[in-house]
Amino acid sequence: CTTPVPCRARRYTSAAMNDLPASWPLGAPEIGKFLNVGPRTVHAWRHRGVMPDPDYPAVNGHPAWRSDTVRSWAIATGRLDPTTGEPQSRACHPEIRARKKK
Repeated sequence: CTTPVPCRARRYTSAAMNDLPASWPLGAPEIGKFLNVGPRTVHAWRHRGVMPDPDYPAVNGHPAWRSDTVRSWAIATGRLDPTTGEPQSRACHPEIRARKKK
């Protein structure tokens, strides 16, 4: 490994999010891979106001978030299990549960 990112983090596994430096920028594709969703879902969350504002407005022309921002947000919204670091199933997301109750 010659990069500052831990080797296994380059594979974008959800557990690897814990190994990233707190200020490491993540774009929609990386966030999607960590949370087992597509980048379009991440963009939709951003445009619906579900995600926090980007920490970096333009990294290579695209918005990016600090890894600690994404992790905190994912845990707070039930998308990431705080103990295992693994994504929660879609049925565990509060907004999906709310939609099913209607």
